[in-house]
Amino acid sequence: MTFLPEKAFHLTAGSLPIVLTLPHATPLEQSYATELQERLRGLKKAEGGLIDITERFKQVCHSQKGTPYVLIARVHRSRIDFSRSKQIVAGERAYDDARAEPLYDAFEQALAGLVQQITHATPTALLLDLHGCRSRDTDVYLGTLNGKTMTANGHLDSLRDRLHALLSNRGWKVEPKPGATETKFTGRSDSIIARHNLAKLAAQPGNYGSLQIEISQHIRLRAANNQQFAHDLAEATLTLLD
Repeated sequence: MTFLPEKAFHLTAGSLPIVLTLPHATPLEQSYATELQERLRGLKKAEGGLIDITERFKQVCHSQKGTPYVLIARVHRSRIDFSRSKQIVAGERAYDDARAEPLYDAFEQALAGLVQQITHATPTALLLDLHGCRSRDTDVYLGTLNGKTMTANGHLDSLRDRLHALLSNRGWKVEPKPGATETKFTGRSDSIIARHNLAKLAAQPGNYGSLQIEISQHIRLRAANNQQFAHDLAEATLTLLD
């Protein structure tokens, strides 16, 4: 069976230097290319609630400044995990079925094109890679490979710590604390933020960041929390552009 690479993802074009990526948000029953061989290793459950958060995020941004770019994987992570590498890293890789390679490559090329576009157009740009976690004690984790995916041009505090402060002021429990080491969800060495690290890929000096944002289940799967967090995250992200 032949698969169409352009159907591996859905891209919403934007006007702001913000890219949201959702590699694990599509449920199996809505997936493209379910005929691909299932991955033998690694997590396989879709992360619910992220698309709703993204839709509200877009609405808030649009009402205030403009529209972010959004890239959503349309293949279930049990077939292709776009947050993994083609090569085996820590016992797993993006796919086990060779027919998946053109679909994976199409996603990578689309994201690389967006990164190049936003980092050339403005001295401040953000990539937010959205994920779900099941933490009961923390609402949100911010991962930056312990600072390797951020610059801090002209600011005393890093993008991660500024985002922590903005969300904490809205009442959310955010980790890690400013200045602290990332001990959970720092980002894998083959993660999206590692492969598309704005801090390294930007062609000019500026304030750039790729952040892996892990959102707890009690936010994602509760409608009121879901929508309020999306609103607060959008406003906080827009503040980081200033």
